Amino acid sequence: MKDKLKLLGELKDKFEEVKKEYGFVSSLEDIEKFCYLGDGVLSDGYVSENHFIEYLIYRILEPFNSWAGNFHSWIMPSPQDLGYMTESKQLSEEEKKEISALLSKIYYFIRRARRVVYDPDKKEIGKFIDDAVDFFNNTLTPAMIKYTKKFEEFWGKSKE
Repeated sequence: MKDKLKLLGELKDKFEEVKKEYGFVSSLEDIEKFCYLGDGVLSDGYVSENHFIEYLIYRILEPFNSWAGNFHSWIMPSPQDLGYMTESKQLSEEEKKEISALLSKIYYFIRRARRVVYDPDKKEIGKFIDDAVDFFNNTLTPAMIKYTKKFEEFWGKSKE
């Protein structure tokens, strides 16, 4: 247990160091809501000393990539995927437009992340982190809840 607590302490210390260096305001708790840095560090068994900012950006990107796949499948389902095909039919044209707009924003963040990870401008990297955290927690999460709830209710009403 001490090793876990030590690793999580190292994560917090490194996060605060990088936060100050890159000038972002998002808290570790805000980021933990969707990218589980603590779990990643515990799984890896260490906190990267030299590449923590890259690690942070890639951890932020993981759920963006995952939800991009879900949203894409809801508006353009594969003919071999009965689940997504059925769910897609439950969406109105307005909902498909909303999902498409969200998908565009997700792709924007994915592409932006791939650029800023190589950008030496620390302010730009810090701004990316804050923008991505804000978008995920305040825009994407409510949309995910809305659509997953819609489909949960649909499947719950389906006849056996």
